[in-house]
Amino acid sequence: MIIVDVQAITAIRQAEVLAAKRMIECSMERFDIYPARLMGDNACGSAEMLGWLVYEHGIEPHVTVFDKAGRQDAAFSREDFTYDHASDVYVCPGGKLLRTPAH
Repeated sequence: MIIVDVQAITAIRQAEVLAAKRMIECSMERFDIYPARLMGDNACGSAEMLGWLVYEHGIEPHVTVFDKAGRQDAAFSREDFTYDHASDVYVCPGGKLLRTPAH
């Protein structure tokens, strides 16, 4: 492991995600280093950040996924969704299909 950039930030998830993105982009632009993997805590485990890592930069994330399964509001939890193996999609309780960008 080589440290090529450091940013001091407040301990707010959005600030941590933005700092991680800036450091990755800086290593690409400044040093021509394209990381294959990223290790991080659950701040890097949001759907937005995971999508940015995987689909935009091909970086394999090794992070704790930001889990909202125990929510107490009206949002659906993970257990409410079903997976259709034949179609490779998830189906929400409202009957809508959740597709990945590949679909």
